[in-house]
Order: sequence, then structure tokens, then C-alpha cells
Amino acid sequence: MTWPIGFHLGAGGGNPTGIGAYIRALDAAGIPAAVKCTDGMVGLFDAQEAARASGVPHDLVFRRSGIGSYDTPNYAISPATAAAAHWALHKAALPPELDRQLTWIETINEPDKTRARWLAEFALATARAMVADGYRYLAFGCAAGTPEPVDWTTPEMLAFLRYAAERPDRVGIAVHEYSYQDNQLMGDGRLIGRYTDILDACETAGIAYPTLMITEFGWTHERVPVPEVALPQLVEMANLYAWDPQVRAAYLWYLGPGYAGIADRTQQLIAPVTQAALAFQTPVPPPAPPPAQYRKRLHLLPQDAVPDEVEHVLVNDGALARRESFLFSVDDAEGVLGLPTTRPDSEVLIWSPERFAEPVEARLLRAAGQPPRFRVTARAFEMPASMTYWPAQTRTITQRFKANPGNYPDLPGHDGLDLAVAKGLPFFAAAAGRVVHASDRRWSTPTASNYGWHVVLEHAGGLATVYGHAQPDLPVSVGDQVAAGAVVGYSGNTGQTTGYHLHFGLLDQTGERDPANGFPEWKHGRAIDPLPWLEGLPLPPEPPVRRIDLLPYVKGDGRVYQVKSLINGHEGHETFQTQNAGTRFYQVKNNQWEELWAADGYIWRGLDTSPGNGRYYALHDYGPTGPVGSRWCRQQMAVGERFQRQPWVQFYRKADCARQAENSGPTSDWILMAAAYPSYTFLTGVTVVDVVELQWLSGAGTLLERYFYARDLGLVGWQGGAGWSAVESLGGDPPARERIGCLS
Repeated sequence: MTWPIGFHLGAGGGNPTGIGAYIRALDAAGIPAAVKCTDGMVGLFDAQEAARASGVPHDLVFRRSGIGSYDTPNYAISPATAAAAHWALHKAALPPELDRQLTWIETINEPDKTRARWLAEFALATARAMVADGYRYLAFGCAAGTPEPVDWTTPEMLAFLRYAAERPDRVGIAVHEYSYQDNQLMGDGRLIGRYTDILDACETAGIAYPTLMITEFGWTHERVPVPEVALPQLVEMANLYAWDPQVRAAYLWYLGPGYAGIADRTQQLIAPVTQAALAFQTPVPPPAPPPAQYRKRLHLLPQDAVPDEVEHVLVNDGALARRESFLFSVDDAEGVLGLPTTRPDSEVLIWSPERFAEPVEARLLRAAGQPPRFRVTARAFEMPASMTYWPAQTRTITQRFKANPGNYPDLPGHDGLDLAVAKGLPFFAAAAGRVVHASDRRWSTPTASNYGWHVVLEHAGGLATVYGHAQPDLPVSVGDQVAAGAVVGYSGNTGQTTGYHLHFGLLDQTGERDPANGFPEWKHGRAIDPLPWLEGLPLPPEPPVRRIDLLPYVKGDGRVYQVKSLINGHEGHETFQTQNAGTRFYQVKNNQWEELWAADGYIWRGLDTSPGNGRYYALHDYGPTGPVGSRWCRQQMAVGERFQRQPWVQFYRKADCARQAENSGPTSDWILMAAAYPSYTFLTGVTVVDVVELQWLSGAGTLLERYFYARDLGLVGWQGGAGWSAVESLGGDPPARERIGCLS
């Protein structure tokens, strides 16, 4: 490894005397020189020329400065939009002599440390644009001491780190490291050496290390010690950075203008740093002592272990109190137990080995060898029989256990509890368990079940639970392990039922609970009264909000389809298609069309040619003189979520695009994400899968119109006060979009 420390210069002053000699000396020795310049090519031009002649890969960085413009992206817009604008600004201001193949470009400087996720998306978008243009990009330019280590582990940041790691000669990361002490560089690693947070995040996520540059490095912004004090510390830092070959260079602050004349003091280090670079050798580490050995006790849990089972191992079995490790991977267990630090009396406990995809006991016994290097023991989850939550977000019972025996001629009465659960609301697992049935069939025959679509869970302690009258397309399958409180279905009024509700049954599999209650033994147990098991329990936690990306529904994939309408008693037929044109797409109905696009987290509407009477209208978010376009709804919405719109509607005459006062002006209304349907049958008799319903509400909340969109198809249904329209078939000739001459 070569000497990694060079110099940071600036245009328009300072004291770079001797930087040319530094570059020439290192170039002649085949050692990469580290040169960075802000706002100019001081030192960079000479280093580029040397690199072209010798082939030595000098580490060169250029940055354009300017707080509020070049240094800082526009946080008020989306990361992708900001990246495109910021790169265009920088690209237009690059020095003409800059060689994009040799010099890295740092586009921002010490950004807002609270916006790590936004900055990661911004960096990825910038990297893609600069790589496409043939440039070398350094991201972030993080201030010393920032960001927090956890910021390198977000999904957005990991996506950028993967992209950078795959392109080490094109994309890298710039960070700043200062000790903020006048005469001392090394500290506790939280200022100087903080770059290792990036390496830790990559190692944890299984990502190769990206290229790193310490693009500002030193003591303080205004202080540099005298050479006799500074040089030994720089040699120490060179040894630190040299151990991590992905750290390409560190640029000593500062040979440029300002900052209390720091350039004159830094200039005194050019000659001694040059000599140190020529004499530098990476030190050889001393041999490591043999590792100490420890007794290890590992708990190996199946991949489908639910939280209650993990808690049982940690608390009831004492793993937490004894500070023992637990794993979910057989490979990881083999790796840990195979380390030279493992003492022969170590042990691995396999919980529920029958739930692993392979004969795990035999595999680990083979790995233990002869004589065995560790013990292998199988264990079972011995958890008490109990319920954790009520199975719905209500305690309202509409029919009790054993009620209405006259309605159940073969039973002593109702075999469970009926709870008032409205259409589409979730059913929740009352306890952790395993799915043993999930269909609309009976348990022992292929005939239809009175429960309709339903789920049966088996639980610890010889209990099972039944969740009846659900919607089709159950969210769980046989074999799934589910946690207490997990959603196992949605109220669907299927089977033998008089209305929407949850039938909740509790089954005993031991034969010992209430044996004389008169209910028979069924495949999954005998019915017992659930109510005593639920009394005193909390309702289940609200399930996480599921946000749906509406763009694939609204936009469609360009297929042509036919739509039937019945408006004011008159039947009609239209041809529909989504047509794309750059970033815009058009919902075309015969030849009329609505203009839409997606940007900054919203779906926007612009022009609409369909109101009739020779007119079209435009929507504006910023008044009639603002740009055409109004946010119609959020791109991602959850069922029940509303979005308030306050557009200006401006009508025009198609003949000459003249403004029309009639019906024009400001409005205030709402778009409601009303429902998401696995399938929906329209009045035409056509059933379409994966449909969302949006509703247009007045400012007072009154329903005005309903819109139905099918994923990858587009608008397939509409209902309003005047009538309805709905898809009736696929296919047909693509409609020709109306051309309005004055808009061309």
C-alpha cells in the first residue's frame, strides 16, 4: 500500500508553492499523488498531465463551491428531481480542462445530517446520471462527526452502497475527518477514523467495500501544527488509512485562500510529506496470539419461529439471563461452533428439529466430528396453553357458545362465538400457532364448509382455533407459522351465514377440557367455549397500514378494452386505452383524453378534453396563470385515506383555446382511497382481479363519483349520479387521440 495523504487546494489565492514538485516526485516513483482543488484546476491540471504521460493513477478530486447552490441540494423536492437539477448545474460549470476519466467530482459539501435517507436516494440518482455521462462521482462530503452510524444501514443507503461497490472506479464516498484539536489528530475514532462506520454497514449487509476518499482532513479549519509536530502524526494516520485499501486518499486541509492564512502553515508540510511518501512502507502486523477458547451454548431456532417461541427460549428457558446466543441458520451455527475459540464442552440446542428443511441433528453431529467438538441436543417448545388477544377489534358477541340448539340439529348448539366484524375488517390470530387448514372446504371431505372460507390454527398446549366466514384469497397458507395478533383473514360473509361476522371456534385436542359438553371429536379437536379463554385479554393491535402504489392501476399497460355505459338512460359503448408520451400518459376514451403523470410522490392531472360542448379544461395548483398540473392524489395511499385537492379549474374553447369564464374558478374537494378488491364484478357481468376504488368527494364530504382502476389495465369502471360505465371486453383497435390545433 502506498502513502495515502495529499493536499487540498483552492483557486484564487493561498500558497500552493511546491505542489508541482510533490506531484512530479511521486509520479516519478510510481506513487499516486492525492490532489483536490475547489473552484479551479490548481495542481489538478499538472497531475492530470502527469497521469496521462506516466499512467500512474493519481487520486484527483474537483469540487465547485457555493453555499445554497453548488454545495447544497434542493431538499424541498424529490431526491431524483433534485439530483437531475443539481448535476445539470455542476456539469455546466465544470472547467473545460477537467478530464472526466481521471478526476473525481464531489458535488455537495457537508449536507444536512438529518436527511440521510433523502441524501441516499439523491446520491444514487446522481451516481446513475454521472456514470451515464462518463464522469467519476464522490457522494455526500459528510462533515466530520456525521452522520450517525445507523444512517449507513437504512435500505436507501444500502442500495447506494451496493451500486457504489459494484463500480469502485466510477462511484465513491467522500467524508471529512477533523480532530478539532490544534495539535493532536488521533482520538477515540468518532472523528478521525469514523469512515469505518461505512465498512461496518457494508460488512453487516454483505456488501463489498466501496471506494472512500477523506476529501477534507486535518486538525481544525484554521490550525496546522509545525512540521516537527505534524509529520509524526501524519505518518501515524497514513498507517491507519493504509490498512484499509478502499481508502484511496486523504486530502490535508488547506493550501487555498482564507481560513486565517492556514495555507502558509500547510505549505511547510509539502516537502516533508513528499519525503515521507517516498519512504513509506505499510507496516507488517505482529503475529496474533492463539485465540482463547470459550464454552458456547447456542440455541438454533427454526426459520418460522414466532415471537412467542423466541420469548420462550429467551425468558422461560433462561437464555437471556445466561447471555446465550440464538440463531436461525444452520450454516451460522456450524460457523460459530467451528471457530477455534470453541471449547469442546460447548453445546447447540435445536428447537423443534422437525420444522427444519433438512435433518439438522444429523448434519450438526457430523460437523461435531470424532471425538465430538460440541454436543447436539434436541428440544421442544413446551409452552402453556393460552390465548393472547381477542380475535377481532371488537368484543361485541352476536351469538354465544351452545346458543340456539334448534339451529344445529346434530350439535348441542352453536360451536363457537360470533363476533360483529364488518365487511372487509381483519380477523386476528388469538395466539401464536401453525396454519393447518386454509380453504372453503370441510376438514375431512372435499365438500363446501359451512364456515365458508376459513382458517384453522394449532397452538401450544393442545388447542386449535377456527376463524370462519372470511373473504377468499386468504392471507395465510397451510404450514405457515403465525404470531399472535397476525391477520389471518378478512370478514367476507362466505359459507352458511346471515351477515358479515367472525365465527371464532376453540378446539381441545387433549380430550381433557370440558369432556361432557356434548360436542363430537373432529379432525382438529372438540369444540369448547372460547369465552373463558378470552376474558380479560386485550384487543389485538391495529395491523400496519398497507399503502398501495396507485400508479400501476391508474396508468395501465396500454391494452385496448371496450367499455359499456348507461348515462341518463342511454346506453353507449367506448374504446379505452392508456397511451404513453414521454413522462405523460393519457387515458383515452374513443378520441377524448385526460392527461396524467406521476412526480414527487403524487399523481397529477393536467388537461381534459372530455367535458363536451366544444370545450376542454386545465387544472392548476397555483392559480390560472401558473403551470398546468394539479395533484390529483398521492401516488401511495391506504384504504380510508383522503387527499384534499384545491385546484383552479380553467375552461377553454377547443376551436381557438380562448379562456371561458363559465365553470372556471377555484374548487375544493377530496379523493378518497375507498377500497382494494382481490376481484370485482361489474354490472356488465365482467369480473376483474386486483381492483382499487377511488371516490371523488365534495368539500363537505358528499360522494360525487366512484372510479374503479384495475392493476396494469387502467380505468375499468365509473359510477355517478347520471349513471355508470364498466369494462365489457378486451381488445379492439387503438383509439386515435383528439388533436386540438391551438394546443400543438
